Amino acid sequence: LPSQYTIRVLVAGGLAAAALSIIPRLYVFARQKRRIREIRHGLADMMDMLSMCLSGGLPILPSLEHVARNLANFPALSDELRILRRQAEVGNLQHALVDFGSRVDVPEVRQLTNMLTRGDQLGTQLSNSLHEQADHFRATRKQLATMQANKAPVKLTIPLLFCFAPAALILLMSPALLEVREFIEDESGPLGRQPL
Repeated sequence: LPSQYTIRVLVAGGLAAAALSIIPRLYVFARQKRRIREIRHGLADMMDMLSMCLSGGLPILPSLEHVARNLANFPALSDELRILRRQAEVGNLQHALVDFGSRVDVPEVRQLTNMLTRGDQLGTQLSNSLHEQADHFRATRKQLATMQANKAPVKLTIPLLFCFAPAALILLMSPALLEVREFIEDESGPLGRQPL
């Protein structure tokens, strides 16, 4: 290209390079957020199902397989449980739980992995603890939803201010402005200019 287009080519190339480096990261970040949200929403149901399986006398690995098969509404969590079960079959359950907690990196999952690790080490009954933890997760999720619902009116204040306030101002002020204009026109008319 001629030398006068050098700056344009450099700017366009820089913008294209920035866009091509940022867009994949944003896509991966959005997918990660959606996957973590899906895992969080399914944790309480998964813990209830796991609690029922364990209280029925099933060992933990077959319980994980059963729960993973029946979690059709939460495919991301089902996939993670299958990976957890396979890792536990190849190695041991404790390392599989540690990998599960570091892979998902959600506080609720870390609590679950700690609970399952302690239960596996001590041989304690996990069904009651899992059920209570599932109820706690549901209560926490309900509180977060209530908090977000309470924030909605505050977030709507600025759009309402900029969208509806000018229209309301026009509707409320236009009659007064028309009367002021008529008053000014009357004063500046032929009668308004005559001396008293």
